Amino acid sequence: MRKISAEWSFLIFLWYVANTEPLRTLGDRFDVSISSIFCVIRRVVEWLLSRLDEEIKWPDGNDAILVTSQKFETKRDADMKFTNIYCGEPGSLHDARVLRRSLLYDTAQNNMETIFPNKTCIIGDSAYPLLPWLVPPFRDNGHLTAQQSEFNFLHSSTRMAVERAFGYLKGRFRRLKFLELLDIQFIPKLITAVCIMHNIAIKEYDENEFFADDINDFLVDNAADENYEINNLHVNRNRNEMIDRRIQMFRELFPE
Repeated sequence: MRKISAEWSFLIFLWYVANTEPLRTLGDRFDVSISSIFCVIRRVVEWLLSRLDEEIKWPDGNDAILVTSQKFETKRDADMKFTNIYCGEPGSLHDARVLRRSLLYDTAQNNMETIFPNKTCIIGDSAYPLLPWLVPPFRDNGHLTAQQSEFNFLHSSTRMAVERAFGYLKGRFRRLKFLELLDIQFIPKLITAVCIMHNIAIKEYDENEFFADDINDFLVDNAADENYEINNLHVNRNRNEMIDRRIQMFRELFPE
């Protein structure tokens, strides 16, 4: 097998994750065997994973922090860069359960003031629980006040940047829509590597207007169900403390 340069390996990887063409066609395009493609992809993924802590970092200062979950859980800032990722759980697992199994949950519950200083928090959709550091919208039971409905609208508008980030991710790296890999354990690594590439692209201002259709499709397909109610989620926090965080935000927006 001829040696494949680092540059050529990276180009093969980029083409693989950016397109959905069969591996045989990909091999013909780059004049390499299918077995070589598998080796190249794994090698590049491992290299990208070595840059994880450098490219996906918790934000400093007053950067906006948001949360969503689409088979894997991420947090991202106002520039659509991912700041924390957690993947590998079954897609059928509820978002709230994924959150509880993540390292971020334990860290935030036990050391909230350190990672959420100055009353900062994560804004999550209605699938997530109300926590001192995580604020979902008011549950719409048909009796919301006009101000609560306005709060939910502003809440949803702010979260829209999260959906746009996923739209960019899946628009730029179309392989994510059709992952056909037999090695289940490798899939989370590949997704993580693609998230790293997403952050690098954002950092280098590599944006593409042709992702608009992918973003719009993603927004339609992943509209949050604001009426979802979380049951049986154990939270080791005082209930009044949880309610106060959302009420505090509400009163700041709508002072009496």
